Amino acid sequence: MKVLWSCHFFFINFECSINTELMTIFLQVSVTNEVHQHLGCPRFLLCPTQYCSTRAVPTVPNSEYLNTLGTKLSQEIDIMWTGPKVISKILTTECIEEITQVLRRPPVIWDNLHANDYDQKRIFLGPYCGRSPELIPLLRGVLTNPNCEYNANMIPIRSLAHWASC
Repeated sequence: MKVLWSCHFFFINFECSINTELMTIFLQVSVTNEVHQHLGCPRFLLCPTQYCSTRAVPTVPNSEYLNTLGTKLSQEIDIMWTGPKVISKILTTECIEEITQVLRRPPVIWDNLHANDYDQKRIFLGPYCGRSPELIPLLRGVLTNPNCEYNANMIPIRSLAHWASC
């Protein structure tokens, strides 16, 4: 039988705060590492419960949760980060260097700059801005969370592509 489709990239999402009530960080790390290993160590992405500075308890450098991710999660697993806030207007090299040190790996930016799923009266048509091209070598990747309206994403996604090519 010929295989027509296969999956080479996996994602586990622990973004909801209820996850830390039900699953300790140690259980999240254990489950994620085990699934990663069971699948043959493919490309793997994790969205942590504390995915931005404002959700880090008490702070990014002092978060037991984030420090445990950094020390216990397989280094082959990428970790998503939105920056200082859920929707960060600016991402600086300092904030990326801080989370990189805690996670012991560069983050994958999960960028909500264009997102409007929380308020569909808001549509972001502007360019991808507030992110210096100097960030590019400090990251493992960038994902954009687009507007809900398909056509409204053309300018933001094109400007993201332009930024990434700098």
